[in-house]
Amino acid sequence: TEHKKYKNLIEVIYSFSIGGSERLAATLAREFKGRGVNVSVCATHSAQGPISKELDKEGIPYRGFGFETRSRLGKWLFPIQLYLYFKQQRAEVIHVQHVFVLQRCYWPARLAGVKRLVLTEHSDYAFRTMPDYKQTSRKYGKRADKVTAIHKQLQQYLVDELDIPFAKTQIIYNSVDTEHFSPGIPQLNLRKQLGLEDGCVLLGWVGRMHAAKDLANLINAYERVSEKAHLCHALVLVGDGDDRALAENLVRTKGLSERVFFLGERQDVPDLMRNFSIYVSSSKTEGVPLVILEAMSTGLPCVATEVGGIAEVVKKGTGWLVPPKDPQALANSVIQLIENSVFRSQASIQARDYVTSNFQFESMVDAYEEALRIA
Repeated sequence: TEHKKYKNLIEVIYSFSIGGSERLAATLAREFKGRGVNVSVCATHSAQGPISKELDKEGIPYRGFGFETRSRLGKWLFPIQLYLYFKQQRAEVIHVQHVFVLQRCYWPARLAGVKRLVLTEHSDYAFRTMPDYKQTSRKYGKRADKVTAIHKQLQQYLVDELDIPFAKTQIIYNSVDTEHFSPGIPQLNLRKQLGLEDGCVLLGWVGRMHAAKDLANLINAYERVSEKAHLCHALVLVGDGDDRALAENLVRTKGLSERVFFLGERQDVPDLMRNFSIYVSSSKTEGVPLVILEAMSTGLPCVATEVGGIAEVVKKGTGWLVPPKDPQALANSVIQLIENSVFRSQASIQARDYVTSNFQFESMVDAYEEALRIA
């Protein structure tokens, strides 16, 4: 059936910090703008951050509502301001990342005449751990016109547990711009900057530092790596979040400060990844992390915990899967990769090949374009 095509789209995200869903929205905004769509991005809970700087560079209009830092009056005025913003932008379709963001903007959007609401969900962790949130999500999830999930298990969960009609759901796998994330000589020499020797094996981690990422697991594993591995190695953590102080304390208490580096939020992630030797993911819950696809696209072998949709991505020959919450298993796989440079370079080639042949960036953008009916 022929649908009406919409021209004015708003990507609605939680914040302008670097997280998988924020990055997805910013990437889609850039691609849609290139395809002639009138697109803006709004963040409900923050005023600005690395993502808004990125949008600035791309010439994409954005607005941050900073809900979290508002006074009581400010919070009360929030839905009215959101309504006025949608109205003023003449928004016809909004693409919302996460149901808790949809909850905040559902009525302002409908009252402002938004014709189509598409929700993208990334993980079931919050639903599983917060029963109240699950209840509210049940109410709002099914109000969206379309709900996309980033992997199969998650789609099933949304249908079974949140009562979202199957016909409304669709799987759109995360995908990665393989030209943007590609192997090569980095512009920045990270080893030199950190005072490490040239051949030092760099383990990399990128993301938002919160409980689900289980950084304690990674640091505990790295402590074991330090005791066993013979070659020079270091761990580099990129990103920020609620658990950063905890992670930094743990590193200090374990006496690992000279080997573990916290770089904070960065805008040069593709270049940083070209400096890494191995990518490590220690999460206790995940969707299909965009960052793992980006690492593989850069030619990094991955050691990752087998949670969520990760096994749909990290295949035999491209890296290692280990059980979650098991620092010893994580350490063992990392040590094998550090010590075996031949396997490392084979896995590097296979990781890049696997992503370029299975996660076509253009087809992901096309799928969202169709779901949003802006095509």
